[in-house]
Amino acid sequence: MSKVAFRIFAAMVGLAWLAAPAVAERDDCPETQMLHLSGCVDLDTVMAADLQLSGAWIGAMRPGEQATSAHLTILNRGETSDRLLGATSPAAGRIELKGDGALDGGVAIEPGDRLDLRPGGLHLMLTGVYGRLIAGNEVEVTLDFEKAGNVVIPFAVREPPFSAAAGH
Repeated sequence: MSKVAFRIFAAMVGLAWLAAPAVAERDDCPETQMLHLSGCVDLDTVMAADLQLSGAWIGAMRPGEQATSAHLTILNRGETSDRLLGATSPAAGRIELKGDGALDGGVAIEPGDRLDLRPGGLHLMLTGVYGRLIAGNEVEVTLDFEKAGNVVIPFAVREPPFSAAAGH
């Protein structure tokens, strides 16, 4: 490498280092997080195109139940919208996106928006579940997005944060 080429290369590396966002230098993420290009993210985070999916869990089932709900957070870190169209799983006969009713057309996730699928609000409803889902297990769910495509993510089965008497 010539001296001129080396100096140009060194200058470019120096400029890239100066232009890098401050978050890229952080190595102090909490124990439950890891460093990603987008900053500190939860260890259970899955990146799919511009979508950041995290906190995926499914409610454990009591004997006799044949349905449960699934929850997660989806953050659109991109510059274009995407849409959650639906979901499937080998653990259930059907998964519906539910809010105040079924959302057959899916849900749009605009750039910079965060979609929280949580108990008592928008969620995925699994019906015709094959067998009982027990806390501590894991279930694969394939989320279908308009642009990001099919994304398979593990959902932890855990006890819901509400009592059976209170409903959901």
